[in-house]
Amino acid sequence: MKLNTITTLVLASCSIAAWASPQISISTTTNSRNFPLNASEPLVVPLAKDEYEVRINGIDGQCESFTHDRVKFRKPIALNCSAETILPLKIRFTGDYAFAFNQDENTLTIERQTKKSEKSTFKRPIPNVTCESYQGGEVTLALGDTFAEGTQLIEAFSRQEVTVRNQQVSLTPSENSGGLVLLEPADSHDREPEFNYRNANIYFVMVDRYNNADSSNDQSYGRQKDGKDEIGTFHGGDLKGIIEKLDYIQSLGTDAICYRQS
Repeated sequence: MKLNTITTLVLASCSIAAWASPQISISTTTNSRNFPLNASEPLVVPLAKDEYEVRINGIDGQCESFTHDRVKFRKPIALNCSAETILPLKIRFTGDYAFAFNQDENTLTIERQTKKSEKSTFKRPIPNVTCESYQGGEVTLALGDTFAEGTQLIEAFSRQEVTVRNQQVSLTPSENSGGLVLLEPADSHDREPEFNYRNANIYFVMVDRYNNADSSNDQSYGRQKDGKDEIGTFHGGDLKGIIEKLDYIQSLGTDAICYRQS
């Protein structure tokens, strides 16, 4: 009889010890996982996007009973003492989640762990290319079909003139160019570029406010001065005023004039 009593007490004490250790169970409809809760270090668990049921047992002490309909991340959740706490947990993003247990406050805080970025250094393989360096003297350049046979070319740095023969030219690069050669047709400076409105420099003129070259027409069509520096009336500019300024306008590199009366 005494032996049975002692055995019962030992089993009861073991049950109480097991219950007194905080435990957390995280489960879905298909599986369940149990973990011990430690106040000194958060429990980090990888969770996939799903709906979970979290159960916490083994909280000692006396406290109010709480029922939780939802879980707010990074907000302390009050746990039930000497009773099971059930939390509905909805994970929207797959990742690692930390469960931090505060033993003094009997609370649990859940938050998603920030993913540590792995720094990677991009390394481009060095191409196996051998660059030629200019050692001085005359060089022969293969031009292919760039210039027609017999075309007279001029080199931009040294100003040497050469003629294309057999799709190539021979010349000595300028001492200050480092071996760089720039060729262009010798007559390119003599040719006027073809005019194109897409590249035109347009000078915009409001005729009435530009230049008054003929004051005799200032009051045509019944126009009257307002006596206030003509702010709200016509200013007298006319087409003769534009013609008078054509040389000036052209000196600005203008290709075309766009004008309106006012």
